[in-house]
Amino acid sequence: LEGALPPWPPGRELGCIAGTLNLGLGAVVGAVRAPGDGAVALAEARPEAPHAFAAFRVSHLGLLASPRVADAVHRFLADGHFAAG
Repeated sequence: LEGALPPWPPGRELGCIAGTLNLGLGAVVGAVRAPGDGAVALAEARPEAPHAFAAFRVSHLGLLASPRVADAVHRFLADGHFAAG
């Protein structure tokens, strides 16, 4: 996204997950420099505090197939954060 985004509503959790395995077309053509997931740079995926963030050593497509990522999403939807507990 380009341009200014509206502020996130207070009291509503926001969680972002990113991959760090720089494989994919974006990495091949040089559009995404490491660190990133081959399609999105890690810096582009990281929200400003106090929002939740988690990174996994998977590619962009790997985010869809990873059991660890699925577990983190489940945890965030249930508890509003990625860390256990």
